[in-house]
Amino acid sequence: MWLRLVVIHWILDIAISPELSGNKRKAALITAHNALLLLDLGDSNTGLQELTSNSKCILYSAHVHWTDDEHILIASGTVFGDIILWSCCLQTHGAPSSVLHHVLIGHEGSIFGVQIFEVPTDQVHEGREGPSRLLASCSDDRTVRVWDISYLPETATDPQAAADLTSARETGFGANVADVLPGNASGGKYIAKAWGHASRIWGVKFIPSPTSSTISYVVSFGEDTTHQFWSLKETAPDEFSLTHHGGSCLHSGKNIWSWAIHQISPEHVVVASGGADGSVAIEPKSVPFTNQFDHTQSWSIQDLGSLCPEQSTSGRPDMLRSYAFLGKTDLLVTTNAGNILLLTQDEQRQPVTEWICNEPKLRGYSVVTSIPTLSIAFLAGMDGSVMLYDGSEIKQLVKSTRKTAALFAQDLTSLNTAHHQVGLLIANVEAKTALFSHFDLSGSEDSPRTTENLLTWRLTLPKGFVTTSFLTINLDSEGSMMLVVGSRSGSISIFLIKEGGIIEDDITHHCLLDRAHGTASVTDLAWFAEPGSTSNGGHIFSVGKDGTYAIHRLSRSDSSIGLRLISQTTLPLGTNIEGLYIDGITGHLLVWGFHSRRFIVFDGLSAEI
Repeated sequence: MWLRLVVIHWILDIAISPELSGNKRKAALITAHNALLLLDLGDSNTGLQELTSNSKCILYSAHVHWTDDEHILIASGTVFGDIILWSCCLQTHGAPSSVLHHVLIGHEGSIFGVQIFEVPTDQVHEGREGPSRLLASCSDDRTVRVWDISYLPETATDPQAAADLTSARETGFGANVADVLPGNASGGKYIAKAWGHASRIWGVKFIPSPTSSTISYVVSFGEDTTHQFWSLKETAPDEFSLTHHGGSCLHSGKNIWSWAIHQISPEHVVVASGGADGSVAIEPKSVPFTNQFDHTQSWSIQDLGSLCPEQSTSGRPDMLRSYAFLGKTDLLVTTNAGNILLLTQDEQRQPVTEWICNEPKLRGYSVVTSIPTLSIAFLAGMDGSVMLYDGSEIKQLVKSTRKTAALFAQDLTSLNTAHHQVGLLIANVEAKTALFSHFDLSGSEDSPRTTENLLTWRLTLPKGFVTTSFLTINLDSEGSMMLVVGSRSGSISIFLIKEGGIIEDDITHHCLLDRAHGTASVTDLAWFAEPGSTSNGGHIFSVGKDGTYAIHRLSRSDSSIGLRLISQTTLPLGTNIEGLYIDGITGHLLVWGFHSRRFIVFDGLSAEI
């Protein structure tokens, strides 16, 4: 049997009653005007029964909760930030009666989500009487709040009249709710409050706790496309805390519009969400929630400074200047006093700090970049000196005549070479020229590393060109190289370096692609060669601060280089896009960046975060 009924206002929530006598069930519905309707599921001829009439107040959220087969408890979240907690009692003979319990005041914005939760009896532990019933709420004030609604006083005020009062009060023509309601109706207070979302929160859900140490868990769903995880604990008698346990961002763009939680067992749940991006995300989660991905290790400048035998002579406190990864767990750090330190982990994942040396050329200013696959790093200071750290010592590599603004390094090793080949671009502060160095690196991480066949070219940059990204394409058929350089102004410039060329001559750009990313910085570049060809054809992938990734088809002849735009796609990450990577095995394009406080990786092929 199926039944279709029409209600003139939005239906915010529906709840089916416990099994009644005679195996009958009923469904209670709440509308956006706080009207409670009842449907007899065992009799399709009765239609909808109106238990309460409409109020003038508009609700944005509501939760209908059957406490038994005759009593319905309702939490109504109003557009003006109040929560009306009331109940309706069904009479076997006679009209139903409704009772106002609380008007909960505290949120500073519209109430977008509410849920009532019956605390399991075994959660009242340690001989103390804890909350037996809770209410969670969320709002556009970006807070999640939990209220103790164990005590439900009965007032003489009609629930619909209270709803009308909140509407009149907020339009400026009514009195304050606390002034006109009975004291026991307006005295409800939240017991815990927390922030965790970057914008409005659309919904909250409780999850029972499998242990007595935690009263319950809460999941919140927001406009920022994240769901956040919380635990509610009693920290002291009548004192409670809502602890954040991280979150998940499984949708692109904005808004999670629907959600559900299925509890497989006391220790395992599945969280499902539907986003405005048209996707449904499923996330298995273990209970209790833990910060299982939080393996943060931090060092203060005082911690690092205590390891340095040479302290600052200026009397000023030292500060961190720059850093770069040498591997998955190795970080090279420079300080304002010229100290160079290596931060790493031991076999037990405990932090280990090693002071390498103090380099006078790095005092006051330094920039660092690295090639983690080779475990090498490059360092530059104020006077233009560029040094190489190869895992054992600091070596002078090249010298620029001007202050170094940025360093960009790339592993150019191919299957046809016996040694590792490295390309290094040195961008100067005055932004008129840049240096490109190419050398072979021999040896291994466990033995002394040597540099051989070091060659350096000077590039003349286009006017106003501030370098922000760099890519080298080996032209194996000729032993030459193509340099692709991105700028802060959104342009891409291409230089051609031929083997055997005169190194003393300045090299000008061979091709300039103006405004490839509008006027925003080009943050990273990648090359995808056509099958069987690394010199005459392929695709240049680029990402920029304009929030897009672009694909340009590169074709080359003896006399010219041509670039043609194939695709340019806006990414759901915002404008803080930092890099991209093409997986050579799967062919997937991975783009990463930051959205709010989260680091996000986006798969361009599957369009998934």
